[in-house]
Amino acid sequence: MILDFIKAFSEEIKNVPDVYIDYRINVDNGKTKFQPDIFSCNSKGKPLLVIDYESPNSSDARIPSKDVKPYLKWNPQVPYIIITTLPKRPSPSWQLRYTDATNKFHKGKNEVVRENPFEYWYNFYKNELQEYEAEMKSVYFININCKETNLEMLF
Repeated sequence: MILDFIKAFSEEIKNVPDVYIDYRINVDNGKTKFQPDIFSCNSKGKPLLVIDYESPNSSDARIPSKDVKPYLKWNPQVPYIIITTLPKRPSPSWQLRYTDATNKFHKGKNEVVRENPFEYWYNFYKNELQEYEAEMKSVYFININCKETNLEMLF
C-alpha cells in the first residue's frame, strides 16, 4: 500500500513520465547492485528521484550497506529518499528479525532496540555512514512514527 502511494506521488512530480518499481542498477561494472523501490526519470532516461521504503521490522542494518553505499557509488546527485517506519518510544513487542544473517551483529540486543527502535537504528545509521557525511547531501531520511512523519537528519 505504501509503495502504491509513493509511486503515485512520484508520478505527480512534473516532468516524470517514467516510474519504475524495483529498478535494478548495476554499479562498479556489475559488482554492486543498487535496486531502489521507486526509480523516476524523465523522457530521456535522466534519473530524477529514487525512493526506498523499509517496512516495520525491516528498518535495520541493511540500510547503510544495501541502500546508501551503493547509491553513493551510483549517482549521489540524484535525490534519494529512504522512508523508515520506526517507533520513537518504547515498543515492548518490537521484533529484531534476521539476527542470523543481516542483523547478526545486533543479536541479543532485543531489549535495547525495544527501548526506542528509532533511536537505536538511526544511531546505527549515523555511525555506519559517518565517513560518507560529505557525500550524502542528496540523501533524505523520512521516518513514519504512528501518525507523525518527519524528515530526519543524520548529520
